[in-house]
Amino acid sequence: MPVTTSRRRALYLALGLAAALPCAAGPLYKTVGPDGKITFSDIPPAAGTTQPVRAGGSSPGAVDESDPTTASMKVASLEVIVKSTYDFCQRHAPATAPAVAEARDAWLRRNAELASRKVEILHDRLSDTQLHQFSAGMTQENLHALGLMSQAPAADQLKWCQDAPGKFVAYEINPVDHPALVAAILGYKPRH
Repeated sequence: MPVTTSRRRALYLALGLAAALPCAAGPLYKTVGPDGKITFSDIPPAAGTTQPVRAGGSSPGAVDESDPTTASMKVASLEVIVKSTYDFCQRHAPATAPAVAEARDAWLRRNAELASRKVEILHDRLSDTQLHQFSAGMTQENLHALGLMSQAPAADQLKWCQDAPGKFVAYEINPVDHPALVAAILGYKPRH
């Protein structure tokens, strides 16, 4: 089946959205208690005491980068995207694998401290069920986007993989370039 320009744009849009938005399996609800304690749950609390959190922890619109949990979810999602992009390119456009691997490794080095701290924060702030839902949803969304790309013509896959190293340095996919996110994660004090 030939891929039209509009279908090709839809594939790139899906991949772009996957890169820009963290994902989760179902809705999470953020509740701020009277003592200021923030909790996340997949069960809606009483009306008026919560704000919905979009897939992966981003509230409607942009991610609240000042919240350690949503900031950590964003880092986790972007890390999965960077790593799985390399895996995709290694399989579908092997000639690009060395450049994509180099860009992936540079991204991992740039964001290493955030990636390390995000694990501590997510384990401190989310239940095991919530962690599982977040991980499963993030993986599902990423696999869906890469599945769409795998249906694209080989020339489009090659172009996407050739462009990937440049995208790994873009502001949108580099948590370390976001001051509020960095402050939220590096300034986090564990509750336990």
